[in-house]
Amino acid sequence: MYHGILGRAEPLGLCLLASAVVHESRHDAWYALPSEDPAMRGMRREARRAVRQIQRSERRSRIVEPVRRLDWNLSAATTAWAEGAEFSMLGDYADVSDGDLCRSLRLVIQFLRQVRKPLLEYSDIEGRQELHDRLGEAIALVKRGVVDPEWQVQLGEKMLASDTDQLEGEAVAEAEDSD
Repeated sequence: MYHGILGRAEPLGLCLLASAVVHESRHDAWYALPSEDPAMRGMRREARRAVRQIQRSERRSRIVEPVRRLDWNLSAATTAWAEGAEFSMLGDYADVSDGDLCRSLRLVIQFLRQVRKPLLEYSDIEGRQELHDRLGEAIALVKRGVVDPEWQVQLGEKMLASDTDQLEGEAVAEAEDSD
């Protein structure tokens, strides 16, 4: 696996692969076409081939709920976000709600973290440190702004502190007025 798709993918490619794994397109939504970059096109082809092999094996084993096909429809939006686009611009790449888009990008982060976490536990896997590092870089590409849940918590804390300061200021003003 580490010498296959994951082992060769750059951070952006890891983001796109994670997006294809976690995203489920709505049938009534419009999506921009994925990148025509030859490296990305090759990665998509290789990933589809790997999933088809897994699905064939699952059918032979009579697995009731097989692995679903990869969904590359959010690739253009994921690429734009990972390359620094403002969240408000992502509507140019997909006709989905901001909430759905944010949730999908957060699932990308979660998936990348789940793949990354066990890598350092297996010291006998060649290339594991490099993949661990690239997965960290991929997470950093996506984990920013409104997509970053920690940023949202910090923003909420700042807003709460600001509201508290404002209320305290109003209370002081009222107390001074009543004197």
